[in-house]
Amino acid sequence: MVKVTQKQIAEAAGVSPAAVSAALSGQAEARGISPDTAERILEVGRSLGYVPAQRRERALARTIGLVLRQRVRFFLNNPFYASIYSGIVEELARHDFHVLFSLPQEELVELLSLPRVVSQRKVDGLILLGELPFDYVGRLVDFGVRLVCVNFEHSPEVTSVLIDGRAEATAAMAYLHQLGHCRIAYLCDQNGSQHSLGRLEGYRANLPADVAACVIEADGGDIENGERAIREYLGRHDRRALPFSCLLAENDFLAIGAIRAFREAGLSVPDDVGVMGGQDFDPQGRFDCALTTTGVSKTAMGHLAARALVEAIIEDRDQAVKMVVPTTIVERGSVRPVSPEGES
Repeated sequence: MVKVTQKQIAEAAGVSPAAVSAALSGQAEARGISPDTAERILEVGRSLGYVPAQRRERALARTIGLVLRQRVRFFLNNPFYASIYSGIVEELARHDFHVLFSLPQEELVELLSLPRVVSQRKVDGLILLGELPFDYVGRLVDFGVRLVCVNFEHSPEVTSVLIDGRAEATAAMAYLHQLGHCRIAYLCDQNGSQHSLGRLEGYRANLPADVAACVIEADGGDIENGERAIREYLGRHDRRALPFSCLLAENDFLAIGAIRAFREAGLSVPDDVGVMGGQDFDPQGRFDCALTTTGVSKTAMGHLAARALVEAIIEDRDQAVKMVVPTTIVERGSVRPVSPEGES
């Protein structure tokens, strides 16, 4: 590999070597360099194949930084992300790597510049857990930080481990159709992530041609917001003549909230209405319902993410891969078969 120097970047960008040094080290603003100029320097460096010195020269620290979309407590209390985190730590340990820090994205932004955070903490790469702003991830890419995105996709240049939301919803809809359900409603978080938008697309694409979509939006993706959304919906409609025989929820939390609201309204699940969740958040059955859902190995997602990053670091390669984790149908007790008469 031919080494690209900062002098070459300066000549190609039409700026001074000092400006290049400032931009590449995250000191552009402090040294009076405009954001547009700094962005142009980074783009030129990337197009020339510039590799930061910290990646070329320093020995491995055998540490991985973990960047979270929200606060640490939220993630560790969320069974979906807690299981992914467990898989990450397990896989890193197999390769004699460990997590040096776990920071919510907002805290990491406050600590920027990014290169200084990475170099001072001697982190070999970052795992981004949960969908982060596109421009934020782009800055990490520009600075030459090795990345793996978990549960979202940034670009073909960045390795990602994710669930195909559209395929997941397609499988769920096929399962419900097999049970005789044609009139299916969809409950989702109105603040849609890549995954949730994919699931919504899969829901819409797999409705029968003569059945209108019934999308119920919640203010968030947790149990309380799911319960509130269905309670409000039932307050506007005749609960004994619902326009759907089954509700498909974006995730298990929303589904559990929906079940609580249906029961509060005197409706039996699954006898009066079926409910199906997503991602199998609660395989141990901590909640008071046996929820039919779609399942995915969250621990495997963590293993894949950590392994991909460690291999890229050890082998010093930048080729990105996209890994889609398969989903399965998890049959429990919240959906029952219905006859055509029951659908009418």
